Amino acid sequence: MRYIDASVFVHAYWKPRDASTMPAKTKWIKEAAKRVIVELNDEEEERTYCMSIFQLAEVCNILKIGMSWAALQEFSWGLLSNPAILVVEVPISLYMNAVDKIASKQMDPNDIVALAIMENLGIDEIYTFDKHIRQQEKITCLPPYPGGF
Repeated sequence: MRYIDASVFVHAYWKPRDASTMPAKTKWIKEAAKRVIVELNDEEEERTYCMSIFQLAEVCNILKIGMSWAALQEFSWGLLSNPAILVVEVPISLYMNAVDKIASKQMDPNDIVALAIMENLGIDEIYTFDKHIRQQEKITCLPPYPGGF
């Protein structure tokens, strides 16, 4: 099982105002994120991916700016009903523990929660473009950046 971070969905679905001025790294990330989404949607095995309800909420809060309400609803139901994705609920105690670690880890609580869920479930791979998560040593971040980034 691989964890899938909110950053993948944000980069895949967010439509920039002017794509012609996008840096090469951002263009690469958007294309890589889209490939991950295609892979996820083509997956035939159950529970191949994992995300927390917090990542889903994070994605919705960002994408609501550029999506219609109907499109956001369809997107959300698509994630919730996809048999390849295990959406994990988060107990308040786990979130409180994450909030307690914000300063020491220099990360936002949603990322800390994601890492805790990964540890609890024995997941060591994550699809992410989040620089704070990519700095973690005990996990493999996918997709790997090409040379020069």
